[in-house]
Amino acid sequence: MNGLRSALRKCARQPERKKYVFPGRAVAGIGDEALRVIGQDTEKGDAGAGERAVVTRRGSAFVVYKVHTTYDNRRAVTFKNGDFRRQSKDATAMARKVCDISGVCDR
Repeated sequence: MNGLRSALRKCARQPERKKYVFPGRAVAGIGDEALRVIGQDTEKGDAGAGERAVVTRRGSAFVVYKVHTTYDNRRAVTFKNGDFRRQSKDATAMARKVCDISGVCDR
């Protein structure tokens, strides 16, 4: 997860501002670690394609749930809970299931 955080910070600092990638925000209660991640096309005149993902680590398993949709690019791009509801639900369920796989959650 540290590598992902580092890559997100690097992408967020790129001079190309047509597509924003926002540094992840920590999410409590999903797996051992989880981040909410936004990728958003904010170029004026575009439909505002965007991605909202929840990335979760549980034991040695790495799970990504992502929704790709159109967002109004005129509104501020923010981490709204409703944008992550479906991904959070799915990531929570999968974080419980991966420990049933031998060796994933063994310490």
